[in-house]
Amino acid sequence: MGRQMTDEQQVRREKLLAAIERKIDPVRTPIQYKFALLLSAFIMVLLPIIYVAIACAFAFVVYYHAIHSIGIFNNVRGRGVIAAAVIYIGPLIAGVTAVMFMLKPLFSRAPKPNLPTSLSRDDEPILFQFVDKLCDTFHAPRPKRIDVDCQVNASASFHRGWFSMLLGNDLVLTIGLPLITGMTLKQFGGILAHEFGHFAQGGGMRLSYIVRTVSHWFTRVVYERDSWDVNLERWSKENDIRIGVIFYLARGCVWLTRRILWVLMLIGHSVSGLLLRQMEFDADRHEVRFSGSDEIEPTTRRLHKLMVAHNMAFSDVSLAYREGRLADDLIRLVALNADELPEKVEQYIDTQISEGKTGWLDTHPCDRERIASGLKENAAGVFHLDAPATDLFIDFVAVSHRAKVSMYRSVLGKEFREDRLQPTEEIVATREAEKKASQALESYCQNGWTPLHAFPVPFTELPHQQFQGDEASEFGRLRESLVASVAQQRQTLERIGKADTELSECVRATLLLDADYKVPATTFSRNLSSKSLITSECQSINSGWANATSDYIVFQGLFQQRLWKAVGLLNDSSLQQAIPETRSWAKECDEKLLPALQTLMETLPELMKFRSDSERFLVCLQLLEAGNESEGLYRETRKSMTEVPQQIRRLLNSIGSVPYPFQHLEKEMTIGNYLCNEIPGIDNPGEVYAAINSVVDNFVELYRRIMGRLCQMASAVEEHCGLPMLPVPEPEESSQ
Repeated sequence: MGRQMTDEQQVRREKLLAAIERKIDPVRTPIQYKFALLLSAFIMVLLPIIYVAIACAFAFVVYYHAIHSIGIFNNVRGRGVIAAAVIYIGPLIAGVTAVMFMLKPLFSRAPKPNLPTSLSRDDEPILFQFVDKLCDTFHAPRPKRIDVDCQVNASASFHRGWFSMLLGNDLVLTIGLPLITGMTLKQFGGILAHEFGHFAQGGGMRLSYIVRTVSHWFTRVVYERDSWDVNLERWSKENDIRIGVIFYLARGCVWLTRRILWVLMLIGHSVSGLLLRQMEFDADRHEVRFSGSDEIEPTTRRLHKLMVAHNMAFSDVSLAYREGRLADDLIRLVALNADELPEKVEQYIDTQISEGKTGWLDTHPCDRERIASGLKENAAGVFHLDAPATDLFIDFVAVSHRAKVSMYRSVLGKEFREDRLQPTEEIVATREAEKKASQALESYCQNGWTPLHAFPVPFTELPHQQFQGDEASEFGRLRESLVASVAQQRQTLERIGKADTELSECVRATLLLDADYKVPATTFSRNLSSKSLITSECQSINSGWANATSDYIVFQGLFQQRLWKAVGLLNDSSLQQAIPETRSWAKECDEKLLPALQTLMETLPELMKFRSDSERFLVCLQLLEAGNESEGLYRETRKSMTEVPQQIRRLLNSIGSVPYPFQHLEKEMTIGNYLCNEIPGIDNPGEVYAAINSVVDNFVELYRRIMGRLCQMASAVEEHCGLPMLPVPEPEESSQ
């Protein structure tokens, strides 16, 4: 049974349907669109034929070699037979392998997509009737199904792929729910009109489906690797060189076939881009005829804001998930972020829209060209309601919940649990608290904090200091000294950062030499072409780091003296009366922040060593992914995969079971479990890679959060003394 609409909902439905004033005359197809259709049809049919022809040519060469080269055995005796066998069998095996690799993509299938979140006409009658009338307005076929997801996008597709494309208008409309919460009816109606413009394209939409399918197929078979590739690589390395050379030859043939595919892929992308860009212009004309030419620019700008807000929302969720939590209303979180974008982000969006350029491989024209094309239509539009787009739904909250849970399940799999869902207000509050703490850290230390240096903790719990009356003058003196040293401190941090980068280069160079690669003298910023040179340069770099550190300690001394004096006053009774939060702050410091910070500082030297050592593994992966393969590189990769888990285990053991100092869904969370909740297996490079990033990133982030929280408390103490927060110094252009 369908949902029974209330009187208010029925009135809303009638108002929405009546607001569509009239049908729109069919959009005339321009000559550019027709040309793109013909060219795409010709080339995208030709490309697979060319590929099959090349595969057949390879097969014929192999066949010719098998039949006509067998005569090589007629004139050889003794050991010459072995050489002749290698000459005959080697190309035969390599050729057959290459042909199999060329034919395999013709039968390979793309992975199945996740099950969609589909809406029911009975449950959401207003939306379906609005969509039906829009389709009638544009003389477009009605969708057979409406799906929703959590993306900032709307799209039209065929329900059953090739079958629907060939036999009927079995179309699916997919709506990104952030569009609903972030747009007005007029803006969202324009987006739908754009998609129904694609529906109305008929033959163009079918051809574009073929074009996109072929283009995607080429991309997948060029870059996707499977068990065949892994086995061929393993056979070439594990067998005796007399046999392994055959598999190396086969790998060379496979590489050649993929180069051919790569060329065809680029041709396909360029042709498909030409067609798809014309289709977008055509669909835009439907949009402006529905909502008016004057609405295309505001809609485009709002769409960009929602995209940025969507990325911000996932960043918020990622931060919250580190503490076991997920936003219970992800869609609303996107809308909240879109309404609170920083001014610099707004300016960046304006620049992207006004100065964008279209590349020859792009599937969409740049916004500047699309807006100009829409304004050229000079259309008044047939729909002018500016009410919220959520008016299209009977129960938007329920729809949003289903889509959100589906998305979380697809990303997290078995790790998703309903009890992880926390009120979105808490996620936003946590983000804002982190933002304020980060600003307090930047202000208090004048951008002089670095995670590369320890910040000593002079006490494990707050001493009971009392105000003596001279605190304002002492804080003022320390602040003035700190501000006066900002320029020198910035140079010092640049020296420390440069030394850190150069030591990283030494690690990379050492790895390359250990993996039997040659390192030309010009590869890095220093000559690191031999082990002896690396040793000498490391000594020089470490000496420079030590000198920079000694200079930094002077600045850090002012920072420490000021911070610990302010934090030590949290137990003062007069301060606790003036600022009631200081009582709980003092308890938070004693029980959470100070023990956690002391543990991190004791572990920092070991963490820095782990960071340096594990970089060898990260470089190995980068080289392998770039196609740089050698036995030495595989040897070093296996060695790192054995050592890294052992180092992680030692690092976590040294941390012990110190409680995690911030809110976490798991009440008994420790710092060790927060840094890495599971030791990776030595046979799984993906797990090792993820564990390295987890340990290093979470350590630095936790260090930063603790320092920010302490600076936030210290700033409140100084404000009580009449000293407001210092402005954050602007970065110099030379240091950007």
